[in-house]
Amino acid sequence: MKVIPIALILTASLGLLVPLSAKERPDAEARKEERMERMHKAWLEQMQGQFQRRKTVNQTKMKLRLDFLERAIGLDDKQMETMKLASKGAVERASQAWLDYHEQTWKAEQENRYSREQMDQNKVDPMLREIWTNALDKTLTPKQQRSYQREMGIRASYFGSAMLRLRLSAFDQQALLSRKQRDALTQKLEISFSIPTKDVSTNTVLKAVQTAYQRITPNDQQEILSTEQQAIWLQFLKNADRHSQSMEIFENDMLDDVVRGGGFIDF
Repeated sequence: MKVIPIALILTASLGLLVPLSAKERPDAEARKEERMERMHKAWLEQMQGQFQRRKTVNQTKMKLRLDFLERAIGLDDKQMETMKLASKGAVERASQAWLDYHEQTWKAEQENRYSREQMDQNKVDPMLREIWTNALDKTLTPKQQRSYQREMGIRASYFGSAMLRLRLSAFDQQALLSRKQRDALTQKLEISFSIPTKDVSTNTVLKAVQTAYQRITPNDQQEILSTEQQAIWLQFLKNADRHSQSMEIFENDMLDDVVRGGGFIDF
């Protein structure tokens, strides 16, 4: 009986194991990729309802903007047709950008990493998409553009002034301001509030409002408010971002109500 050296047996065994391990590794990776593809497909199907709702809200927003253009400056048939096409493209791109952002966030979560990327309003707001803003520049006459920017600037200023007083009213509920204090703060805020006289986003106006509040100096606070009220004021400023986010949510919810009521644009 021929004896086979133990070293030769081990070598042969190891030789068999190495190719097996190399073969299993790509199989495991393939199974992992297949599993991720199934999860991704399920996630996309789950998001379709939200995506369609977002798209319809964007359509409603652009219908209102087209209606405003018609009422504020007047458009001929050719101009209206061009702006309708631009609004349709803006809705498609903004809605897709919204879905892409959430998809990137979902993928980051699956990879156990934190995504620091913030949602870019210039991408997800159809009124800020280049296809829409470029169409405005190329389609409107110089006179129409001046009228449009003036109208939008007036609207933005009106909204900003209303937000200044709305936030001051919220602070008043907490701090119990006297009439003299209210008037003094209102005067300071209105002097500090400034936005360009042109078409600006809701987010831009809210940031200008927030800046106006932040420009109330410590000396102003000491001059107008009591010690107890100053403490409330500081806490009030810390919550300013939350107020801005609430207004954006309110705006989208309001448009969502219009959508549910059937008032959406049909391209």
